[in-house]
Parts: sequence; structure tokens; C-alpha cells
Amino acid sequence: MSQTRALQTNFAHLAAVAWIVVPIAWGLSTLLYEDGGGDGFTVLGVLGWAALVAAGVLTMLVMLKVEVIPSRARFRTPGIVALGLGILVTIPMFWAVPVWAGLFAVAMILFAISTRRERGATLVIAGAMIVGVASLFVLTALEVGTPDPTYGDYPIAWTTSFTVAAVGAAIGNILLARSQAPSTRSVGAPV
Repeated sequence: MSQTRALQTNFAHLAAVAWIVVPIAWGLSTLLYEDGGGDGFTVLGVLGWAALVAAGVLTMLVMLKVEVIPSRARFRTPGIVALGLGILVTIPMFWAVPVWAGLFAVAMILFAISTRRERGATLVIAGAMIVGVASLFVLTALEVGTPDPTYGDYPIAWTTSFTVAAVGAAIGNILLARSQAPSTRSVGAPV
């Protein structure tokens, strides 16, 4: 395995771990604080925020080195820009799931268009982001759970959206790591 592929694999594994920390920290923050985690500025909220930023950056590092189909290389740059904007949005507004997850989804769809080997993994991440945002809107519209007294939003809806998006992104990063491994397909004997 080349040094670049080994590095991509390591980044993808680290990103998967960071993506898993996001819903755990956010979920515990929601459960442990009577105001649903309030504005997120709790130890667990900050841990979730830091994990989200790290997960985005690590995913970006993987995607910067993917091989693109030459005729579709023009889709890679907008994908990098969308992912970069998604990461930048998480810094001041980690709670704005529809914004950053929407940008991540667009980025991953653009990467899926421009790559062959990583297409499935990037579509898993894009799908998770889309389903996460949809779950936020559906659960909020259904008024699931008790509204947060400070903001009036529904912590269960937010936690569910973070969880769906992050777990799907973790799975997608594991698939990205697997796509970087050398092919081990065996060729059968000639007939």
C-alpha cells in the first residue's frame, strides 16, 4: 500500500471515531442537563463540537487525495469547496445541522460524481446527512419530546439528526478506508 493510501486509511479511521464521538457527546449533553444541553456550552457540548470539526477536517484530508476520473475532475473542486464551507460552518454554528449537513451532502455527491473507487462510501455519507436533516424536520414537526425551555426547539429531534448524520458518516469513512486498501480479488484459474 502506498504511503498516501496508508495515510488516507488512517485519516478515514480517525474520522470514523470522531464521527462516533459527536452523537455520544451531544446525546449525553442532552440527557444530563435539564435544559437539553442548553446552548451547547457544556463540557460534553464542547467535546461534541470539537469532534464534529475534527471529523470534518479528517474527512476532508481523505477526500483531498482520492483519485478522480479525469473526465469528471471538474466536480472535485466544488466538492472540496462545499466540504470546506461545511467545516467552516461547524465552527460557529455546530448546532445548525441543516446547514453543515447540507453542505457535506452536496460535497459528497460531487465527490461521488468525480470518483469511481470511493463512490459508494461518499454516497453513504451524503445519504446519512440528508436523512439526518430530514429526521430533524420530521421530529420537530411532530413535536417529539419536550421543548427546550430556552429556545423552544426539540432536543430529541436535534440529537437524532446528529446521530443519524454522524453514524452514517462514520460508516462512510470506514468504507472510505476500505476503498483505499489494495484489491485482494483472486483471479480464478483459466477454464
